Amino acid sequence: MIPLNHDEQLPPLAPGPRAPIVGESVAASRPKKSSTACQSCKQAKRKCSGPPSPCNACRGADSECVFDESLDLRRKIAVRRTVTELEDSRNYYRELLHSLLASLRSPEPNRVDLLLNLIRRNASLLDIAAVAAETPASSGDANAAESISRRDSGDIELQSPGGSFVDSHSQVTLEMLCDIPLFQVPAKPWTAVTDDNNLVSHLVSLYFTWEHPFSQLVDQIVLLAEMSKGDLDSDLCTPFLVNSLLAMASAYSDFPKVLVIPGDMNTRGQHFYMEAERLWKAEGGKATLTNIQGVILMCCVLRYQGKERMSWLVLKQAVQLARDFGMFQRRKHHNWKDVSPDMNRIFSTTAWAVSILNAQMSLEMGQVADLMLPTTRPFEALDCDDAIMWSPYPRMNQASYVGKPAVHRYVMAELSNLTEIIVDMENLLFDKAFDIGAAELWSAAHEIYSRVRICLERLPDALRIDDQPLPQALFVRIKYHQGVISLFSRVLDHFGHTYPAWSLEARTTRLQSAKDIAGYLRIQQQCYGPKQVPCPMIDVVHSTLPILLDEQDDIESKQAFVELCRFLTDSRQRLKRVDNIIQTIERIANECGIELPLEAVDVVDFD
Repeated sequence: MIPLNHDEQLPPLAPGPRAPIVGESVAASRPKKSSTACQSCKQAKRKCSGPPSPCNACRGADSECVFDESLDLRRKIAVRRTVTELEDSRNYYRELLHSLLASLRSPEPNRVDLLLNLIRRNASLLDIAAVAAETPASSGDANAAESISRRDSGDIELQSPGGSFVDSHSQVTLEMLCDIPLFQVPAKPWTAVTDDNNLVSHLVSLYFTWEHPFSQLVDQIVLLAEMSKGDLDSDLCTPFLVNSLLAMASAYSDFPKVLVIPGDMNTRGQHFYMEAERLWKAEGGKATLTNIQGVILMCCVLRYQGKERMSWLVLKQAVQLARDFGMFQRRKHHNWKDVSPDMNRIFSTTAWAVSILNAQMSLEMGQVADLMLPTTRPFEALDCDDAIMWSPYPRMNQASYVGKPAVHRYVMAELSNLTEIIVDMENLLFDKAFDIGAAELWSAAHEIYSRVRICLERLPDALRIDDQPLPQALFVRIKYHQGVISLFSRVLDHFGHTYPAWSLEARTTRLQSAKDIAGYLRIQQQCYGPKQVPCPMIDVVHSTLPILLDEQDDIESKQAFVELCRFLTDSRQRLKRVDNIIQTIERIANECGIELPLEAVDVVDFD
C-alpha cells in the first residue's frame, strides 16, 4: 500500500528568528498567490501578478489590463451566471414545446400540415420553432413560409439560449440540461463504458449524496482526489471499484445514458456492472482494499435488483476477502507500523462498513454474523467533525438549500454502536434462545432493548432533527427502530401465544417503532421529495410494513401502512427489490387472511 503522507505537502520549516520580531509572521514573508489572471495574461499564457489592474506583465508591455472574475468558473459569480443561463435555456425549451403543442392543436389544417412536413423533412429546429411561434392567421402557409424566409435573410432573430441551437440538444432531457454535478471527475481512464465526463461526474455526485452517507464504504475525499489524478497505479482507486460504484449510482439517475436498453428501467447501470464483473474476474480474487470495496458494491447492486440470494453469496465472498486482507485481526505484522494514520483510518472505516452490512443481512437471513468485529474504531469519539459538506443533488427543487456538515463520522459511530448490539441480538435469538427458558430470554431481550433506547436518547446534537434534517440523521434513528422491530418479532416467534403479557408488550413496542419509522420517512419525503430515496431506506420499509399490516384495526397504523406503500411506489421503477417487497406483503396478507386497505391497493396496484 502507498501511505498517505501529508507531511510531504507541507513547506519546510523556516529557521527561528535571531531576535524577537514584533508584528511579523512566517506567513507574511510568503509570496501571495494570485487568485485570478487578467484577460491579456490568459491569452498570452503567462504568469499574472493579479489585481488590481494593471498587473506587472501588462504594465511592462504597456497593454490593456482587464480582470473579469465572472470568467473564473471557480467563483460563485460564474456559478450564478451558469445557473441563470440554464434557467433561461430551460424556459426557452419549455415555451417552444408549448408553442408546438398549441400549433398542433390548431383548427387550421394548413398550419398543422406545414409543421408536420417540416418535421418529416428533418428541418432544423429553428425552422420548426419559427412556424410554431407564428400567431395563427388565415394565411397560415404564407405567413409561416415568410417567417422562415425572413429568418434566413437575417430580418428576424430567434432568441434561443446561447444564440444558436444544435440539433443534438433535442435528445437531451431537461434534467440533463440543468444538471451541475457536485463533483467533477474524469471518465477516463476509469471506465470503458463511456467517455462522458459529465455523466460520470453526475453518477459520482449521486453516489456521494444518496448512498455513501449510509454505508461509508470508501473515503470520499481520498477517492475523489484519486479519481481526479487519473493514476491507474493508485492503491486507493481502480477501474473495478469505479465501475462498481457507477453501477450502484445508476439506481439514482434518470439520465437515458444509464439504461442499457432504452426505456427498460431494469437495465439501469447494467453496462457498468458488466464492466465491473469483467474487471473483477481479471483480478483473480486478490485481496486488496479496492477489491473488497468493489465486491461489496456489487453485492449492493444485486440486492437492490431484487437478487437477494446472489447478493448474500457475493457478500460472503467480500467477507472472506476482508479476512484474507487482515481487516478483522490485530495488526502484528511489522509493516503495519509503517502505515500512516490516514491509511489506518481508511482500513478501519471499510472494515466497519463490511461488518455493518454483514450484520444487517445476517439478521435478515436469521443467522449469526460469523464475523469478528473490527478491533478499533476509525476515529475517536471526540474526533467526529470533518470538512465534508452535504447538500441534495440534483438541486432542481432545492436551489436555495444551504449546505450542511455531512456528519459522516457521527453516522458511522452510531451504526457501529448499533452493529455491536445487533451481533449480540443475533447470538441471543439464533443460538442461546434454544438453550434457555422463556423468562431468561425475555430478560435478555429487554436488556438489548434498553441498550437501543439509551443509544437513541444519547444521540449527538449533530444528528438532531430540525426543520430540514439530513437524511442520514433520519436514517440513524430509523435503523435503531428497525433493530427494535427485529428483536421483538423474533422473540414473538419463540413465544408464540404462550405468554400473553410478554407478547402484548412486545407487539406494542415494535408497533410504536414501526410508526416512528413511518414518521421519519414522511419527513424524508417532505424535505427531499419522492424521487431520490436512499436505497438503504427501502430495506427498512421491508421490515416495517408487515408490522403495520398486522395492526390494521388501528387507524394510525393503517395510515402509516398506506404512506409506506406510497413510499415504495415512488422507487418501484428504480429498484427491482421493491417488487419483491410488494409480493411479500401480498403473500403475508393472503396467508393471514388480512384485507389490504383500498388506499394501499390503489397506490401499489396489488394483485
